Amino acid sequence: MAAALAGCVAPQIQGPADAGVDIWRAQGKLGIVAEGKGRSINFDWSNDHHNFDIRLSGALGVGAARLSKRGSTIELTTGDGRYRAASAEDLLWQTLGWSVPVSDLRYWIKGLPAPDSPVTASERDPAGSLLSLTQQGWQIDYRSDHKANDSQAEATIA
Repeated sequence: MAAALAGCVAPQIQGPADAGVDIWRAQGKLGIVAEGKGRSINFDWSNDHHNFDIRLSGALGVGAARLSKRGSTIELTTGDGRYRAASAEDLLWQTLGWSVPVSDLRYWIKGLPAPDSPVTASERDPAGSLLSLTQQGWQIDYRSDHKANDSQAEATIA
């Protein structure tokens, strides 16, 4: 099973820049290839510090699901019901068969390496902005004019 993410990320930053970007929203597409079949899924991710709400939908809203974290509760709601697990990664794997590093995506979307995973490769431009990153076997390529915490960042994650 393989997954690839691509899309325009538009974080909405609240608070002073030096406080970090903990409140943001990102929208894009998730490309999943599982069992030889590919599908494109739209995502709309709202993040508020350690809580998140990710809405997933296929073409024309078909197959909608919602992955959310509030405190220590991680829940996936689909047309078939509500499911809970210890982590978002476990929940997606158990219910949909997708292996997606949700915990690391929170950082990659903002143009930053995930702090709890080793970086196996990275590339920066002369100004020090991240151009590419490899963590946990995932390759993240940022648009060449991307800056960390850019309000209109674009990235491909494969």
